[in-house]
Amino acid sequence: MRTRSIVGSLAAAMLLATCVTGAAKPGPGDTGPSTSPSKPAGVSEEALLRQPVLKELANRIAGVDEAERYRIPGYAGLVLDAEKATLDVYWKGTSPAVVTAILAAPPRGITVRVHSAPFSAAELEAGRQRLVSGQGEQAALETVADWHSVSILPEGAGLSVGFEPRATAAQLASTDTTAVSRDVASKVQAITGVPVQAYVKPKPKDVIRADDHSPWRGGGQLHPEGGGFCTTGFTGWRGGAPVILTAAHCGASGWYSSGMNIPIGSVVASRADRDVSVIGVQNGTVGPYYYDGPWNDPAGYGKHIVGANYNNNGDFVCASGAMSGIRCNLKVYNDNTVFKGPDGVTRGPAILAKRFYPTDIAIATGDSGGPIVASPDGTYGGNMEARGIVSASDGSYVVCPVWGEGTAGITDCFEGVSYIAIRRVLSDFGVVIAT
Repeated sequence: MRTRSIVGSLAAAMLLATCVTGAAKPGPGDTGPSTSPSKPAGVSEEALLRQPVLKELANRIAGVDEAERYRIPGYAGLVLDAEKATLDVYWKGTSPAVVTAILAAPPRGITVRVHSAPFSAAELEAGRQRLVSGQGEQAALETVADWHSVSILPEGAGLSVGFEPRATAAQLASTDTTAVSRDVASKVQAITGVPVQAYVKPKPKDVIRADDHSPWRGGGQLHPEGGGFCTTGFTGWRGGAPVILTAAHCGASGWYSSGMNIPIGSVVASRADRDVSVIGVQNGTVGPYYYDGPWNDPAGYGKHIVGANYNNNGDFVCASGAMSGIRCNLKVYNDNTVFKGPDGVTRGPAILAKRFYPTDIAIATGDSGGPIVASPDGTYGGNMEARGIVSASDGSYVVCPVWGEGTAGITDCFEGVSYIAIRRVLSDFGVVIAT
């Protein structure tokens, strides 16, 4: 059984910042569900089987790294909806031949629609970079808001900016937050030169299984040399040597050990802007699996990783965390985001996903570095594909499952997750994922 101590749980929980306006933590007496299904709940089998079909169509149109799609001339974005059997494509100008061909002969039962976009992803990326790089009149913006994330809207309509007001809670109580959002949007638009939607949103928080052993796998409990509680991501090979991926904010150097304090190895590469560290395994080897059951599954049930793929708006994905176990209630709502981590470093390319099953959670403190996966064929069987590495929370605190049943210890839980796209990670670090 993968276990952990209450002391470790408290230490992990203390890594989070105090709650922010509009994101109050649930009280200690509040509890949520103790289990989460290993496939999306409330979604029909037909819809789950449609997702791979829609994914392949999306890859035909924009099958490059999520952060590189803006280089496709005229491309603005796309949104797939497996439940409605639709793929909406947004383009500025004339769409290319591949889109025309898909429109002419879509798969049976699938509706493909092409919409005219006011801005291309390239134009919006240029605007975003003006904000991220500190250009323009940022002093006026900083007096009213602490912006922390900026996403390209898939419809090509502009940018979406998440921020926390500089005002105190008491001031906000007597302030129209809609007016604050309009003011922030206006100031950001003056910097970026493109339309902006601004929302009050909690800052992303770092979310720093136990009896893992060689061959190491993803989803296991991980302890960095400096202390803390994180999760192993995907395993693989770098220059022929076995490696494990995890979040860089867990530890960018030094040794890592398992939840049972078995030494694993030390960091051989790390990037703060990707929020990924590569651990060189010096004790044993790695296997092409990740933990898929609840955090305390005595059987240590795992599924096989069969490859890595891109992310698209509308995708169903699962997160596997050492603290919260498997969570398959997540749906991608933005596939092109950069955000400021608690360390102040801008991270990306990030994918944002939120729970769609209202009584479940997305992730918990302790899940940082864990694997994000998806079903390659919609069956949610023994084979799954890699999609990303858990970096931070997205959105508000939510009620946690019963301690000791739904999570491994006392922790904080969140409605959404920010994760780093796996294909870019593998390319940047020269890692071949274990399959």
